[in-house]
Amino acid sequence: MSDRARRAMAALQRLAALGLPDRVAFPEFVGLLSEVAPFETAAMLWLGPDHDPIDTFITVDAGPELITRYANRWFDAEEGRYYPRQREMQLNPALGVIRVSDYTPAFGETELYDEVYSGGRHHWIAGLALRDGARPIGNLGIGRPPRGRDFSDAEMRLLRLVRPYIVQAMSRADGLDAWPDADLEDQAAILVTDLEGRVLHASPGAWRLLHGAAGVPADLAVLRDRVYEWARPMLATLAARVDDGLAGAGGGVARSDTVTAYGRFVIKAYALDANTEGEARTVGVQIEKRLPVGLKMLRSPLFRALTPREQEVARMLATGMSYPVIGDRLGMGSSTVVTHVRNLGQKLGVGSREEIVGALCA
Repeated sequence: MSDRARRAMAALQRLAALGLPDRVAFPEFVGLLSEVAPFETAAMLWLGPDHDPIDTFITVDAGPELITRYANRWFDAEEGRYYPRQREMQLNPALGVIRVSDYTPAFGETELYDEVYSGGRHHWIAGLALRDGARPIGNLGIGRPPRGRDFSDAEMRLLRLVRPYIVQAMSRADGLDAWPDADLEDQAAILVTDLEGRVLHASPGAWRLLHGAAGVPADLAVLRDRVYEWARPMLATLAARVDDGLAGAGGGVARSDTVTAYGRFVIKAYALDANTEGEARTVGVQIEKRLPVGLKMLRSPLFRALTPREQEVARMLATGMSYPVIGDRLGMGSSTVVTHVRNLGQKLGVGSREEIVGALCA
């Protein structure tokens, strides 16, 4: 096992220990998993108690159409011609980690590939069934494009080794009691709506942030809704606030800060076009997803190369803790904390604590 893969596995263990909700943790563990067995795309299908799809996530910005195409025809049905069905993967312990080419060597020439996977650059595919005891969590598919190579036997062994940590990281389905105080911008998207909350235009990936901000799972009904009807109540409320602001002293800008099962989202809406009476006709909506600083640090190879003690100190620095408080938490004196911070600065080539946090969150 390479040093990079070993550090990524250690980070997966730390991620699991954070106890974050599964939807918040998912993008991070996908990133770490790609350092254990490299891949370019990932698709997660969350399953309910009866193994029916209740939520989805894909890493490519293809929009919901790709998953809808799969769900309408192939889910747990005809896909069984080419590899084990989703329900079968959950119920058969021997199918915890699979490689599609073991079942269909020429998968890239199949009807399923042409209709679904070619659009997501999924060519060489490995699948992982995630269960918390008897409770299904879902199935994860990771893929490489045609120009890449298939997953090797050694990589399949690593995926089997790391699977329990993924299950642990994904086992918390409820939300956080309180969002961490320290967070940073992670992703952003733009939409244009009318006053009724109908989406007129959207940037790539906007639907994913929109369903996260609305707290609406991307189940089959949401995926089949091509006009974002499920988001209209939230968007119409923002548009009305913008319109009211134009008529009063609000300046035509509305802001919302919300925490859902998918994370924290800051939404800003503003008038793009107004008529001669000063009434809004179209509204721009910016959705910004925030990420806890401690979670963002886990993405950094610089952070993962630090010693466990240095990582603890760095995480606490990021939350704004003073040296005496960090010392109390870690059972050491303030002078020892200062030494750790000085060593961190030397390793990263920076000076202040703010620069240390910035380097580890870049």
